[in-house]
Amino acid sequence: MPEDTRAALFELQSRGVHIAVSSNNGRENVEAFARLSGFAFDLVMGHGNGLAKGRPHIELAERTFCVDRQEMLFVGDSLHDGEIAYLAKIPFVGLAGTFAKERFTLRFPGQLVVGRFAEILDLLPGSLAAAAG
Repeated sequence: MPEDTRAALFELQSRGVHIAVSSNNGRENVEAFARLSGFAFDLVMGHGNGLAKGRPHIELAERTFCVDRQEMLFVGDSLHDGEIAYLAKIPFVGLAGTFAKERFTLRFPGQLVVGRFAEILDLLPGSLAAAAG
């Protein structure tokens, strides 16, 4: 994980934001990533044990953090992530890389897209209830 991403995650947590990882990668792989990341995620969700990216992860985050979907922010690097957020009615920010910014804006006109995760800090007010992605 790039150092500016880790620094942005620490800053978000200091503002009271809960940080969750949602991945369709196997649960063990996602947990290993979290352990090795140098950051204490508030919730780590991978695929397995009845969980998968999308509704199951969103509902777990709602229960864990006692928040409404409109209090969440889904930051994702794929068009599929944007679809999940759109269908779940969760605010979304695209993270260019896997897909170019232009692909996000063509699929989701007017949608915010950043080139690096750390740019999220420039988009947010002082505090949010939860961030997921």
